[in-house]
Amino acid sequence: AMQSAACGLYLALVCKNRLPGVLLALFGAAWFWIAVKYAIPFFTVDAGVGAAGGAYSRFGAGPGEILAFLAANPLDVLRHAFADPEKLKYLALVFGGLAFLPLLRPLPLLVALPCLALSLLSSLPNYYGYANHYTAGLIAPLFYAFCRALEPLRNAVAGKGPPPVILYGLLGLWLAAVHVLVSPSPVSRFFWTEGDKAAWAYHYTAYQPTARDAVILKAINEHVPKDPDVAVVSQNTLNWGSVAQRPDYNSFPLAVFKPHPVQMSGNATLSDFIDYMRTGRKPAFPVRTWRADYILLDIRRPWFVLDKGCDWMGACADKKTAKTFLDDMERARKTYDPVYDHDGFLILKRRESP
Repeated sequence: AMQSAACGLYLALVCKNRLPGVLLALFGAAWFWIAVKYAIPFFTVDAGVGAAGGAYSRFGAGPGEILAFLAANPLDVLRHAFADPEKLKYLALVFGGLAFLPLLRPLPLLVALPCLALSLLSSLPNYYGYANHYTAGLIAPLFYAFCRALEPLRNAVAGKGPPPVILYGLLGLWLAAVHVLVSPSPVSRFFWTEGDKAAWAYHYTAYQPTARDAVILKAINEHVPKDPDVAVVSQNTLNWGSVAQRPDYNSFPLAVFKPHPVQMSGNATLSDFIDYMRTGRKPAFPVRTWRADYILLDIRRPWFVLDKGCDWMGACADKKTAKTFLDDMERARKTYDPVYDHDGFLILKRRESP
């Protein structure tokens, strides 16, 4: 929604399409405000989501407080955005992948500002991991700015340096080198590198079924009921087959140590939502809870604690995440019984209450 608003500003200010641009900007901003401030809290039982979630909670409890903080504390915001070396690495990879040429045509980057802000202002590392989906919104504006910068670059060096064909050849070599070094494509180094130097999700074995995968699937089919009412929890790298096709399915360790609440708001009406926007009072939606009946874990795949992963090069490089994952696994063993435990893959079944 905010990227739509940024597109509207670009249309109005740069392309001089003022009326369509202003309308698009207003619509995107309004949609963002309504979704974050009203829709997310209205349809969820957990208040700690959206703008009030952990990624931006240090700035305030809602979009209004966050925007007020950002406006009143620009120096603090800049420190938070650029003091972390990992965020500087993120910027270097995002812009350096295109030889920093998009910076020569900064106006199209107006469309990229919301995505950059979401990453740089976040307190959670996965938001500013260059290979995560949060970067997807940057691709189109950065590539457009890159293309716009090529002609001025050629004109700038014409008669003053190497011929354009040499310049473009060097640029092509740069782009190819970056692609090989850091991308997940089939021509990257990660795709073919074996051992601890391979990023698991980028390696070809993550896409090619192995004999071990077949054993795991067979174990799941034999030990986990296909009944959709049976609740299953697994680490993020085990979203396979029928285990994910059920209403109560989530990431380890959610719903393992305590019941997970789910708000039943299917009967909500538009008038209920409008009344909530006006008064801040939600209808008394019923809330049900569920707990995991089965847990699927694989210590040979990247470890996750909910959606928080770790750099995985054959092992978890983040010691804090690794400790939390292993501690949670041992806690789960105290109330769940193993029904399958082989070659690092584990299926636990909730122990019946006496």
